[in-house]
Amino acid sequence: MSNVLLSIIIPCYNSEKTIERLVHSIGYNKDCEIIIINDGSKDNTSNVVKDLIQKYDNIIFIDKKNSGVSNTRNRGIDEAKGNWICFADSDDYYEKDFLQIILPLLKDCKYDSINYGYKMIYQNNKEQIGKPYMKDEILEVKDGFKDFLNLDGILKRINWGPCTHVYKTDIIKDNNIRFNESKKIGEDLLFNAEYFSYCKNAKCINKVLYNYYQSDNSLTRSGYNKTLYNEIKEYNDCYIKIMKKLNKENYEKFICNFYISQLFTLLINESLSKNKSKSKEIINCYISNDILKNANILCMKPKVFINYLIIKTRLAFVVFDVLYLKNSR
Repeated sequence: MSNVLLSIIIPCYNSEKTIERLVHSIGYNKDCEIIIINDGSKDNTSNVVKDLIQKYDNIIFIDKKNSGVSNTRNRGIDEAKGNWICFADSDDYYEKDFLQIILPLLKDCKYDSINYGYKMIYQNNKEQIGKPYMKDEILEVKDGFKDFLNLDGILKRINWGPCTHVYKTDIIKDNNIRFNESKKIGEDLLFNAEYFSYCKNAKCINKVLYNYYQSDNSLTRSGYNKTLYNEIKEYNDCYIKIMKKLNKENYEKFICNFYISQLFTLLINESLSKNKSKSKEIINCYISNDILKNANILCMKPKVFINYLIIKTRLAFVVFDVLYLKNSR
């Protein structure tokens, strides 16, 4: 067993103004290593980190060519020596008591994942507690992949992103779980879906320990994403691959329900497009997808069922027209 209890993996790209704040929020602890990976930054990130190394001897610094956040996180996984792993983004930061709360939980821990709450911090200094609101509870994972896709299960009770979880290193490395380097969005959800497939339980903490800083350049706030429909399809393709990897069967209805649940995300996204006719083509592709043949209304929750009715009655186009008109004003 490693002498390092926790490895914090931090990908950096042009982070000269924010990486110091993040490292200071973690602080020094002999049981924790901070793995900072400079992903080909064009600013002064590298020198800022080298200065931090003089103050924190638990920093491991890797300088490499730009290859994207997924490849960079995977490099961090390969380098990690801790028994546990967590991820942080370089423009975010932890609450000052993060290690004080987390490290004692990791010693002789009987859980496969530790999950905690987060805040959204906006440029105007407004704060908002992130959803879902975390409760102090133990999630028993009877069938990880099914439980993860269940919209009233794990997905409803923990954050999808990787920065509000602590993962067991052995589960990640023994099962070769990595971030999908071919995807630009959604790789976080897919990573967690596969990880929880190997979990038996997860501990949730009713405590905000992580702060997401939302700048105008943030990917989740950058407006229209032309490839969202393709991403939704890729989610399902990746879920099927995970299902086959785990030799699981009869998951079609759960994958179908997840697909249906993305309806309004797609409609809102397409309403931001400047090409209305193209957006309607994309919506038509979405509601005509063969995956909907696996729909089983008997196992649908009310919200999914409503989405399904909107799809089957083609009211999705009416909803789109209303959203498009609103965004055009």
